[in-house]
Amino acid sequence: MNMIEVFLQGKGISGITIIELSSDGVVEDIVTAAAQHGLAIAENEEPLVWVEEEEEPLSLKLSLADAKVKNHSRVHVHPCRRIDVAVVFNGQTQSRTFPPSTTVGKVKKWAVREFHLSDTDATDHVLQLAGTTKQPTEDIHIGSFGQASACSLGFDLVPKVRIQG
Repeated sequence: MNMIEVFLQGKGISGITIIELSSDGVVEDIVTAAAQHGLAIAENEEPLVWVEEEEEPLSLKLSLADAKVKNHSRVHVHPCRRIDVAVVFNGQTQSRTFPPSTTVGKVKKWAVREFHLSDTDATDHVLQLAGTTKQPTEDIHIGSFGQASACSLGFDLVPKVRIQG
C-alpha cells in the first residue's frame, strides 16, 4: 500500500496540515482525517471536499486517483459550496462568491482588478481580515476563516506595513 501526503486546510483546522492517506483510498478518507485535525462542521452539515482552486467539490465516494488527489495535492474541507466574499478598499466594496478552496492570493488578484490598482499599488497592498489586524498569507484558503457555519467573509485591502530604519 502506497501512502501519499496531502496538504489539508478546512473549517476549524489551524493552518496547513499535512495528512497521510493510502493512495488507493477514497475522498471520504480526507474528511475522516480532517475530523481528526479539528474540522468544525456541525452534525447537520455535509462536509464537502475540494482540490485547491477547483470550482466544484469532489464526490466523497470517488477514489483519490479518479479525483486526481495525489502526493502533495492541496485540498479543503468545508460545509459551504460557496463563500460570499466582500473586499473593502478606500470606502468602496466589491463582492463575489468563491469556492472555499480559493486562496487568499486569488481573491487579492480579483480585488486588485476590481479596484483598478496598478501593478505597483497592488504589490504595496495586502488583504486583511475585516475587523482585525490579521493578514493571512496568500496560500491560505478562504474557507479557513469565519464562523463555523458562516458562508461569508470580509477583507479590507490595506497598505503593507513598511518598516523604515
